[in-house]
Amino acid sequence: MLTFHQGNDKAFGKTTFLELLLCRLVACYFLLVGCGSSGNNGGSISGRVAYQGTPLNSGRVYFTINRGEATRSARIEPDGTYLLKDISAGKTQIAVIVPPAYQATSNDPTAPSFGANLPTMVDPVTIPKRYSSIATSGLTLTVTDGSASHHMNLD
Repeated sequence: MLTFHQGNDKAFGKTTFLELLLCRLVACYFLLVGCGSSGNNGGSISGRVAYQGTPLNSGRVYFTINRGEATRSARIEPDGTYLLKDISAGKTQIAVIVPPAYQATSNDPTAPSFGANLPTMVDPVTIPKRYSSIATSGLTLTVTDGSASHHMNLD
């Protein structure tokens, strides 16, 4: 048999209730308002990456913010587009990395099918190696609050 002892502390019930209420109010405040910011919320970047006018069909675009403070990346879609959300505002250096040829499963319902989800060979657009490093790519962008479009035509 379990028994509970309240003791003689008459303020125990009130203190616990008030502390719990205060904790809940503070938690609700931070959930609704957020933890605060310096007003430098950043934004999102979208665009298209092409090499000599041909859209890249795979790879990633890397954005290194404020000289190494953080690095974010976005996938390059088969049509050459990319989208990166919630990137911090500031000056970024950009690198583009394209993988070697690889097999992928096609989600294209118009693609010829000889069976469900057969792998297809993806032959990426080849770009000069200098674009794979922020130190040698020469690509930069200043990110501001809000949304921006940034197309890159590599040569």
